[in-house]
Amino acid sequence: MKYGSSPRGSCRNLHFEIPKALRELNRVLKPGGKLRISLHGWKDIRWILNGTIRAHPIKTSLFGAYAAMNSVFFHCTGTLIRYPLNRSRIMTFQTEKRMRRELQKAGFGAIQVLDSKFLVMEAEKTRALHQLRKVVLQTSLGKTA
Repeated sequence: MKYGSSPRGSCRNLHFEIPKALRELNRVLKPGGKLRISLHGWKDIRWILNGTIRAHPIKTSLFGAYAAMNSVFFHCTGTLIRYPLNRSRIMTFQTEKRMRRELQKAGFGAIQVLDSKFLVMEAEKTRALHQLRKVVLQTSLGKTA
């Protein structure tokens, strides 16, 4: 998508590199554009993994342990680890606090939780960051404002 071309964006259950995805969503949103995301909250780990553990106990237990450890690691450090048995897979359960930090780092403001039960969050692309990027881009191209 073209830089700053979309007024709205939404994403349901991010299963990939969250910081990278948020930066990309910020890139394509227009200044003042809104983003709405639905995430797996930390409390969801029990009911998401519970049913599959009975069907595939060893495989799901390994994946569940990975998801729990990756979630704690992501909350504490902001870094994600790929699943060792399938390098293309990333799974975490997010906390509101970490997601607020990640949204802010990606250039979003006016962050609010719309539904705490399902961890639905909304954020707005800040205009100041957009203006700063525009100035940097113009400077690097040798243009003056």
